[in-house]
Amino acid sequence: MKKLLIIIFAFCLFGCMSTPSEKDLATVDFGSKPVNYEENIKNIIGAKLKDPFSAQYKFGNPRKGYRKGGLTFDIAYGWIVPVQVNAKNSFGGYVGFETLYFMISGELIENVTYNYRYGDVVLL
Repeated sequence: MKKLLIIIFAFCLFGCMSTPSEKDLATVDFGSKPVNYEENIKNIIGAKLKDPFSAQYKFGNPRKGYRKGGLTFDIAYGWIVPVQVNAKNSFGGYVGFETLYFMISGELIENVTYNYRYGDVVLL
C-alpha cells in the first residue's frame, strides 16, 4: 500500500505540471536567437567523450521552445538546438550518430535530451 501511495504521489508531482497557454507563449521572452553556440556545445559534449577530437557533429537550427520540470519543477523558455554526434568508442570505431538536445537561455546551455525523450521539451 505504501508503494502505491508513493507512486501516485510521484505521478501527481511530476506528471501534473500545467503547460503554458497560447496567451502565455505570446508574451514570453525567449531571448535573442543564439549565434555562437556550436563551440560551447561541442565543449560540453566533448568533456564526456573518450576521444573528443574525433567527434563528428551535425547541428540543427535553433527553435523556440520550453522545458517542463527540472529540479525546481518550473517551466524554462529558450532556444532548443538538436545536435547529432558520432564519436569513437574505446575500440576506436565510430558508434553512429546520436541526437542530443540542448536548450539555450541567455548564457545558460542545458542538456535537455532526457527531458525531450520523456515529452517534457516542447518545440514551437
